[in-house]
Amino acid sequence: MVDKIRFAVIGLGGFGFKRVKSIVNSSSAELIYVVDIDDSKVAKIARDTGAEVVTMEELCHKSNYDVAIVATPNRWHEPIALRLIESGETFGAKNHLALVQNQRIKW
Repeated sequence: MVDKIRFAVIGLGGFGFKRVKSIVNSSSAELIYVVDIDDSKVAKIARDTGAEVVTMEELCHKSNYDVAIVATPNRWHEPIALRLIESGETFGAKNHLALVQNQRIKW
């Protein structure tokens, strides 16, 4: 039996909610953490899925998930991605990490 891939979803708007639904409906995935600035939205999704509500800072100190999905507005992709990289986490973003060339992440 293959272990489930454990996810954190950052941003629970339209795209994030779709990712949550896909994770919850997958037999090979498990939603562990949810992060959003809308307390009522994140509380409802946590209640409905069993995921734990955490802040971005708390998420960066967790080690029991495999992938963080960044599903925030574009302007937040870079700072969130950098924070995840600094904490050693693997992540996926819904769009490009930079909208123009001078916003590229500097490795």
